[in-house]
Amino acid sequence: MRHVISLTGRNLMSFGHSYYSIHRINGNAEIERDPFYTSDIVYSSSNPCWNNILLNNLYTKKYVNQIHINVWDAGLVPCKLFEIDINISELLYIEVDVWDIVFPYNSIVLNLVDGPYITPDTYKKIRNDLQYATLNSVLQFDTKLMFSTKNMIEMIEFSSKLEAYDNVFNTMRDKEEKRLQDKLFYNSRVREKNIKSERIAQLKLKLKRLNDDIESKNETFLTMKKKLSPRLETYRNSFVTILAMKVCY
Repeated sequence: MRHVISLTGRNLMSFGHSYYSIHRINGNAEIERDPFYTSDIVYSSSNPCWNNILLNNLYTKKYVNQIHINVWDAGLVPCKLFEIDINISELLYIEVDVWDIVFPYNSIVLNLVDGPYITPDTYKKIRNDLQYATLNSVLQFDTKLMFSTKNMIEMIEFSSKLEAYDNVFNTMRDKEEKRLQDKLFYNSRVREKNIKSERIAQLKLKLKRLNDDIESKNETFLTMKKKLSPRLETYRNSFVTILAMKVCY
């Protein structure tokens, strides 16, 4: 779409005031409702030459090959004159003066960087006039795209493919970055778990040492108790004997 300079209407069946709107045809062959470009109004002409397309008004910089054009009558109540689907790569170059050709009603001529182009349907309707005009013209008629336009279309298609590949690459890169982030997060959680496990192991070891110390002290206590038990029994018996003697006296 970037190499289309302007559009010209021929033999429009209107009251003289007209404009057009360009709509994108998406990948599902559906026509988008909102236009991405709307021309100015040309007054009092059934063969309007609309102003050049302002590329900075296009809502997208992506390559547009298939477009849908609505041509409107700009009366008090605007109404659609006709509509047409156009594939830019299928346009046919006409190397004659378009004003020497009698076009059918409601025709569109697209002015590209290297000259005027028409759709295959329009070419079929004016083939005889084109041949006659060619015989009387110093220019040679060729229905194929000019070399510069071919190169431009190929370059833009290649740029579009590169952009698509770039989008795929960016998507893969984002997925890889997310995978790495998830892996880093997982590694950090594993590291935290290992630190906690080491801390728990240290606490368990400390608890075991405390239990061993308590058992050791308990064994020492039992040993001392065993050694002191006979002596304590002797002291108890002596105390009982002395208490009995006091009672007797």
